[in-house]
Amino acid sequence: MAFDFMTFAMKAATDANERASFLADPKAYLIASGLDIPGFVEVTAVEVDEPVARMTIFLPPMLVDGELPLEALQQVSGGGHCNAP
Repeated sequence: MAFDFMTFAMKAATDANERASFLADPKAYLIASGLDIPGFVEVTAVEVDEPVARMTIFLPPMLVDGELPLEALQQVSGGGHCNAP
């Protein structure tokens, strides 16, 4: 099943049960809706009082020759979070 953003947005904006499910666990809801989300990606939902949808995507640092920087590897092996500036 392919993910259709507008179908999802309308459900979450007009159906109280869909909205509650999305807000309770947005990552699980989006995966169930057909969006492929890797395990390392965190998904957060925020309700706003504006009639606008926003999507913010945080990219990791650029990979050099396909390798993570040492700092990122240390975060992964230490179980910490890799927070890009």
